Amino acid sequence: MLRLMKFSPIALIVVVALLAACTPASRPGGINCKTDVCVDVQLSEPIRFNEPVTVTITVETEKDETELQIGLFSSNPTIIFEGGHVPGW
Repeated sequence: MLRLMKFSPIALIVVVALLAACTPASRPGGINCKTDVCVDVQLSEPIRFNEPVTVTITVETEKDETELQIGLFSSNPTIIFEGGHVPGW
């Protein structure tokens, strides 16, 4: 019992560190933010090998960015975009 109590503070520190890593960022949209721009990528299920999947990309900024450019890269050259204009493709 004494040995378990000796390691309890270390376990508590590890748990607190893990929980702190799971908190959302304080920027718009939560996670994946860099220099006031946040990007959220969602994949529609089911996700299966060699089958198409719908990807929704949401971009939020704290201020209006007129020259903002977003790049999307894939290892598969047969990507089909629907429902929006993707300049440069």
